[in-house]
Amino acid sequence: MSQVARLEEKVSKQAEKVAKEEERLKIYQDQLQEAMYATFITYQTSSQIRFDEALERAFGKLSKPHAPQEPNDTRRTE
Repeated sequence: MSQVARLEEKVSKQAEKVAKEEERLKIYQDQLQEAMYATFITYQTSSQIRFDEALERAFGKLSKPHAPQEPNDTRRTE
């Protein structure tokens, strides 16, 4: 068997392994998303917390809340 043929076989086997791992990763990602959603629903329905608090507890802090901004116009008005 030539070196090229051996390398082609190795590449093929590795590609199969990668495809299987990608499939497993997709399954794990789906399971994680379902668990996070179920946690969110539980927080939202079983307590008096606000919608955004339930989201934060279920999914973690996703982003900083936007603080109200002051107007940029500082010209005098008379």
